[in-house]
Amino acid sequence: MGYTIAQKIIKEHLVCGEMTVGSDVGLKIDQTLTQDATGTMAYIEYEAMGIPRVKTEKSVAYIDHNTLQTGFENADDHRFIQSVCKKHGIYFSRPGNGICHAVHVARFGKPGKLSMGGDSHTPHGGAIGMLCIGVGGMDIATAMTGVPMRLKIPEVINVRLSGKLQLGCNAKDVILAHSEGLGAATTGGMDDLSQKVGFVSPEPHCHGEDRHRRKPHARLPPETRERDSNLLEDLCRRGHADYRKQCGKTGLRKQALE
Repeated sequence: MGYTIAQKIIKEHLVCGEMTVGSDVGLKIDQTLTQDATGTMAYIEYEAMGIPRVKTEKSVAYIDHNTLQTGFENADDHRFIQSVCKKHGIYFSRPGNGICHAVHVARFGKPGKLSMGGDSHTPHGGAIGMLCIGVGGMDIATAMTGVPMRLKIPEVINVRLSGKLQLGCNAKDVILAHSEGLGAATTGGMDDLSQKVGFVSPEPHCHGEDRHRRKPHARLPPETRERDSNLLEDLCRRGHADYRKQCGKTGLRKQALE
């Protein structure tokens, strides 16, 4: 029997161990990513190891989480991360460049690569045929030194998708429902790897420009529409957004809120 995409990537990066489910293996890591909520500790740990330059193909530090400057703490973290990047050959993504998992796929993603990241959305890279694993700061620090990642060969679950999404549902709802069925909510989904195949037709109300033309609130109960209208107006009163601008951004129209 042939290998799945995930198994092929694992086999390509196998440093030690056997390709059997449940066995301990070591894998060579191509890329790492961090964000500023998890990266500070990861880079403190990396510097303590005394390795002058990172051994990965690409390591990237994103500043996208703690961008609110209400004190000196976040700014100090950002300066430290920037200095580490310059010193050790790590790409530095400044505040405002975008969210780590999305920017990483767009700028550095490459099918067949094995990546680990200190962000819960790291597996987003699977959308382009990468194998991306979310880990803790110490795992990222050791990967940047060239040490293979240790894990158990996962059981691969083939999930076939078909049919049509209901109004208000999107791809994330499908994944969360599937994860709940696997018990991921309680076990963390450890030692399992899911590959989803097939095609699901989206509701036209939920995607693209059509979402804005069809008044997404129109089918909601009156009390929900009233609550959302009051919330939006309250935000505007507090100076967080201009009412007209906010309505244009979210696709909400005044008649949909009345």
